[in-house]
Amino acid sequence: MAGWTNDRWRSGLHRVLNPPRDARGSTRRLSLVYFVNPNYDAMVECLPGCQDADHPALYPPVKAGEHRLQKVLTATSDVQLVRAS
Repeated sequence: MAGWTNDRWRSGLHRVLNPPRDARGSTRRLSLVYFVNPNYDAMVECLPGCQDADHPALYPPVKAGEHRLQKVLTATSDVQLVRAS
């Protein structure tokens, strides 16, 4: 959304913590996840209403799938893959 709205709409940082092991009562954690992504070939670029001469686009246009792949590669660049033998 940041790329489409020129940072007007940005996602917030979110975390989930498990309750302490010794907690009693209704402390069970329930997480529901819903992911939404545009089609791989969808172009993500600043919407015309979110930019003008004083507020140029902050991000270059990019295909949604390429952007998502780059995020995965960046997040896993320090992770070593271990093959089961």
